[in-house]
Order: sequence, then C-alpha cells, then structure tokens
Amino acid sequence: MITLQKTIAFHETYPFDRIGRKEDLLFFDIETTGFSGVYSTLYLIGCVYYRNGSWNLVQWFADTLDSEKELLETFFKFLKNFTTVIHFNGDGFDIPYLLKRCLAHGMPYNFSGVESLDIYKKIRPYRGLLGLPSMKQKAIEEFLKVERKDLYSGGQLIEVYKDYLISHDKFLFDLLILHNEDDLKGMPLILPILNYPDFLEQSFHLEHQDFLCQKDIFGRDFHSLRLTCKNGFAIPVGFS
Repeated sequence: MITLQKTIAFHETYPFDRIGRKEDLLFFDIETTGFSGVYSTLYLIGCVYYRNGSWNLVQWFADTLDSEKELLETFFKFLKNFTTVIHFNGDGFDIPYLLKRCLAHGMPYNFSGVESLDIYKKIRPYRGLLGLPSMKQKAIEEFLKVERKDLYSGGQLIEVYKDYLISHDKFLFDLLILHNEDDLKGMPLILPILNYPDFLEQSFHLEHQDFLCQKDIFGRDFHSLRLTCKNGFAIPVGFS
C-alpha cells in the first residue's frame, strides 16, 4: 500500500458550523474496479480533513491486489478520529461497497460511530423544485454555475489501474491519484447546494405585504395579496 499526504487549498464555500466542528468532518471518496462490492475490488481511498489550521489530503492506494485489506484497515482506524463523513452518493455506493469489501475479508468494521452527510440524498427531494435535469454531480455543478473539467471518468480509470498493476508505471499512477484528488478538491464546488434545504426547511417571517389590484384578460378587476417573507438564509442561485 502507498500512502500520500499533503496540505491543500480547500475553499470553504459553505458554513461548516451548520454541520459541526471542522475538526470532526471527514470528506472521502473511493475508486474501485467495478460497481459490485462482491465481484470487484477497492484500490484507492482519498480523504480531506482539517487539522492545525489547514485542510489536508490523505490517499491510500493499493499498489497490489493484496493491499486492499491493509487499505481498509488503515481507513477505518483513521475514521475513528471523526464524527461525520461527507460525500456525494456515498450512502448509495461508497459506504455499502466498503462494508461488502470488509465482509469479503472477514473484517468487523462499520460506520456505526459516525454520522453520514450525503449531499446527493440531502438535495434529491428538491430536484423538481430546482429544475435539476438529473442528480449527477455535473448537473449540480451546472446549476450552481461552476465549471470543473474531468479528463477521465472512474470507469475509464479501471483499465488504467489494471495496466498499472502490470507495469507499475509512474504516469499511470499519477493519473489515478490525480483523478481522486480532483474529485475531493471539487467537493466544495457543490457544497453550496446544501443552502437550499437549509433555506427551505427553516421557518419564514413576514417582511412585507402588498394588496394588488390588476386586470384579468377580460378587463375585470383581479385582487391579490403579495407576501414577502424571509428567514435569514441565503441561496447562491435564484429559483422559481
């Protein structure tokens, strides 16, 4: 197993105090050789966390197929230092996948000691209201008007990893590591989407009211009441 660690620029685009102390939060993302936790393997886990005034990136890479067990053991021991994990669709894929790989190795690890914040699950009930064409991360990025270019997909990198296991070529290694790093660094770009459930799930107070008299299509008076309400929360992009 290869371990890489460094400090990174991790832009705080969302008030983390709504979730918890920054020191208690762990962003994570995994790379695998397939969708099935039974028939494929895990080869990379990347995490971003806050310590000593800086954001840090740590990545554990399985440089051989035999390294997967060590990778899982290292990650779950590291997880004990945090109370909340943050991810995109991790409740649907990453977490069940990791649990299946632990089961395959007869390892007793689980996520029972941490809270899980799934950005995908949190925003899914508001997809129709916000007019999101899909729940893919790219659709959320486009809604928030942010740009991030992915040179490779996770699926494309499966073959890259297989080639790496044969050649141990540094160029292939760098491709695999950089993709995972970019995914984690891209996490702050979609965090502002959490402002929408924050905004919509809080109580509003009446700020202003207007009694309006307009004409309908037949020229008759049409009366309406316009209420302006606020709740102290802001959203990055308007919606109707």
